[in-house]
Amino acid sequence: MIETRLAAALARLNGLSGSISRDLPRKIEWIKKELVSIQSLLQDAVFKSENGDEDAKQWVKEVNEACYQIEDVADDVEQVEEARRRREGNFFKQCIDLPGEMIVIHEIVSHTDNIIFAMREISDAGKQRYAASTPLNEDEVNRYQEETSRYSFAKPCLNDETTKEVVGFESEFKHVVSLLTDPEKKDRTVISLVGIDGLGKTTLAKKVYDSEEIRENFQIAAWVVAPPPRKGKCSTTIDLLNNLLKELLGLGFGQKSYNNTTEITTNNLEKMQEKETIEKIRELLKPRKYLIVLDDISYLNAETWSEIQQVFPNSENESRILVTTPNLEMVKPEQEEEPFPFLHTVELRLLSDEESWEFLKSNIFQSSIDDNNLSLIDELEPLGRTIANSCRGFPLALVLLSGLLSNNLNYNSWSDIADEIDRESMPCEEKLCQKVLFLHQNNLPNTYVKSCFHYIASFPENSLISTSKLFKLWIAERLIPHNPKCTFEQTAHEYLVVLIERRLVQVAEKNGSTGRVKKIRIHGILHRWCIGQAQKSGFFDIVENDSTEMEGNCYSNSNCVFVKDNNILLDNTFVESLYNPRSIVASSVEVHELKQQACNKLHSLRVFELENSHFKNWNKLEEAFLKMRHLRYLGLRKANIWGDASFMRNLTQLQTFDGRGPFITNILPEFWNIGTLRNVYLTGNIVPTVTSHVVQSLHKLYLDLHIPSTYNWKPLIQLLEKQNELTFLTIKIKGHGAIPVAIFTLFNNQGKLRFLKLDGKLNPSQLPEITELPSTLIELTLIKTHLKKDPMPVLELLPNLILLRLEYGSYKGNSGMFCSANGFPKLQELKMDGSCKVQGWNAEAGAMSSLVNLHIMAYDFMEKLPEALTHLRSLKELHVTVYEEDSDWFATRMNSKDGEDWCKIQHVPYFGVHLLPNLYFTEKPVRT
Repeated sequence: MIETRLAAALARLNGLSGSISRDLPRKIEWIKKELVSIQSLLQDAVFKSENGDEDAKQWVKEVNEACYQIEDVADDVEQVEEARRRREGNFFKQCIDLPGEMIVIHEIVSHTDNIIFAMREISDAGKQRYAASTPLNEDEVNRYQEETSRYSFAKPCLNDETTKEVVGFESEFKHVVSLLTDPEKKDRTVISLVGIDGLGKTTLAKKVYDSEEIRENFQIAAWVVAPPPRKGKCSTTIDLLNNLLKELLGLGFGQKSYNNTTEITTNNLEKMQEKETIEKIRELLKPRKYLIVLDDISYLNAETWSEIQQVFPNSENESRILVTTPNLEMVKPEQEEEPFPFLHTVELRLLSDEESWEFLKSNIFQSSIDDNNLSLIDELEPLGRTIANSCRGFPLALVLLSGLLSNNLNYNSWSDIADEIDRESMPCEEKLCQKVLFLHQNNLPNTYVKSCFHYIASFPENSLISTSKLFKLWIAERLIPHNPKCTFEQTAHEYLVVLIERRLVQVAEKNGSTGRVKKIRIHGILHRWCIGQAQKSGFFDIVENDSTEMEGNCYSNSNCVFVKDNNILLDNTFVESLYNPRSIVASSVEVHELKQQACNKLHSLRVFELENSHFKNWNKLEEAFLKMRHLRYLGLRKANIWGDASFMRNLTQLQTFDGRGPFITNILPEFWNIGTLRNVYLTGNIVPTVTSHVVQSLHKLYLDLHIPSTYNWKPLIQLLEKQNELTFLTIKIKGHGAIPVAIFTLFNNQGKLRFLKLDGKLNPSQLPEITELPSTLIELTLIKTHLKKDPMPVLELLPNLILLRLEYGSYKGNSGMFCSANGFPKLQELKMDGSCKVQGWNAEAGAMSSLVNLHIMAYDFMEKLPEALTHLRSLKELHVTVYEEDSDWFATRMNSKDGEDWCKIQHVPYFGVHLLPNLYFTEKPVRT
């Protein structure tokens, strides 16, 4: 959005001294004042451009480009200033670099002059055509920057809508549960939830899927969202089946597989043919009572649906398939015969006026209703009922309105909203949602949050969006402003909370212990509306065909390009067709060698995301990357790259490099000197070279090292010692090397490290003393560390630890583990592998007093449950995962009548035995 781009340009100029040239500070001040003047014209210009005024569209496009150019200059100035700081005290280096620096400064001044010339024309044209709002003076500009860069939480918690009562659908909920659990229907049965978009099909299905009655009734379960078709390829069936098999190879009901074969399984899955995938699924499902949820099969045509039907075996064991679709004809069988002779359709209805008000009220006042809330409800109820009735019983509109109303709990605001959504003025449910979305957009805290909301729609519809990746992209696109009181990531999280609390996005997955939101989703109606708004304003373009014709119809056409068709080739023709691209985001595309002209097109690129893409000639692309000196985000995850990455020495503005998957054999020392680096993910044989200018602001570091036993750890330890902001650290090793235990001790005084994962043998094979461990850790994962000494006496002293994973091979000692009283004071979730002598695990009364969830993966046979369970009085859920042949043994021991382990778990409200499928591409671990 142009408002965000202009605000970002102003923010970049604030604090920029420009001292590298005598005249540059004066020119920067002129540009700042002119930007403020142009800012006063934006409202009228944007209004006219969105209503078809071609001159206004062109004018706003020119403002947008000027703002990008200003950011380029600011980046270049800061780069020169940083280079000067690094050369301080080194007279010889100063002399060597002076000629090159003078050339760069000349280019910066020339670039600035061009911007000033362009802005004079833009400003003159704008003042003649558009009405100006009151311009801001200097103090107001500074206050504006401060206000748009901060936002405090309106509410302290995040609420997942699926955890709330399904108001108005109580009878449907009970009906669906009864259909799924009906013991009279032995044949596997299909239940379809049918209704228009926004009626609550997915919410109801998720509520059913997560219910305790369903969890206890099926041996294996999976939830799969039907993927949208990829143009040019018959891939919908393959994509859906691959996703289904990945879910089934987990543990069902949201549990992930912690077996050491998981990574191999995933790699093999991606290479499997459709026939082999179907065979594996049928092999897995046939002997088990299963529940499969296929969410939103609207993308499937009749032929694809017919193909998928053949996958599910009928073992006459009460297995069920639950589907959601807006199309009743999709799930109607043409004849009452195989493969689906038993089909139940549950058509969702619109809510009554009374149900609508109850739904709205329950969403607005989610916390316990105290006396203050009661009086407020009484005051607002008449207006609330009017607003609820205007929604015509449409649940999505009610959900969206609840987010808007809950942030405006006063009579006047509710009255204004009621006037805006008069029942008689809304022709249909989707138009009603669009009207509410416009109200939401105008009510968001600042223009940055608006842009962040629209940006979410750049991800494919129905996809689960990683918040970690989303935050990195927001920051790289400069949609997150600088705030001296918190990090960019913290501000991004605040903005996400705003969108969640206002019901504009949904929480799809979060860490149950830490509460950290891991994945989100956006409803299809909102997704389509955001894309329309983004393209209308020129924020980004979508490419969905192989003609390279942009779909955007306003003023930035291809500044930000999101490629949604992997049949498109990223070659010279495609790149040269773009208009000064700033972001290119694609997945699973083919990347060809680029010629000089195409390389020049990419010089201003900020974001380059090529996950899972195939490079025809990686070594020939170095010149293209060398041009991208403004690049902030480079995503090459799962790309077919094997070799040198020395090109990154020129990416002096890089913030994030995601190289998980490519095998990197060489990274030059200059890479680790990039002062803007925040997030680094690397796979390969990497030895960092540390200099006096090494980056000290890493936020996340992920290293998957393929190393020999002679690997030199000293440079890496020196790099880690320099980090003052590191929050996430993952080190995985493959080969014969071992992780030095000194890794633990590097952060004991640092105060920032919160998430640590070590996957590989430790040397020596025991933990250091607690005084040498980082007390800030809230999440710790150990895998194959081969500890010889019980780790519990050390780990239980970590004061802030909330989640602990002791996975396969983490403890190889001879004795069981022991937890003392008052140990692990804040631990809420514990995941332990059976190979860690779990059977002999014991604890004193008072140990783990906050523990809520315990997961035991019994890949090595366990004769009994550990004695420690007796003393874990706060435990709410116990999950034990065993091989299928061991399930009867555990079920007998946990039986409430005469089970030998019943006395250990009788205080636990929920416990269950999960079956680990005997379906692997590698051998199972050897049992003891």
